Amino acid sequence: MSHHREHYPVSRLLRKAPYISGGGARAFAPLVLAAMAGLFLVLPVRIFVVIALEAAAFIMASDYLHTQ
Repeated sequence: MSHHREHYPVSRLLRKAPYISGGGARAFAPLVLAAMAGLFLVLPVRIFVVIALEAAAFIMASDYLHTQ
């Protein structure tokens, strides 16, 4: 939340480049990787691949929209 409170508060949403990250990737990466590892263990490989690709596309689109 420091990303939103300090760098992009409501009064300054449109700051000039460069984009200042709040470290969310470091916070969520272990959770996403653990969830994917769990899915890998319980799903057939072909279903896991589809879910992994969809999850990656969703995360990339969500991150892109957030940074914009």
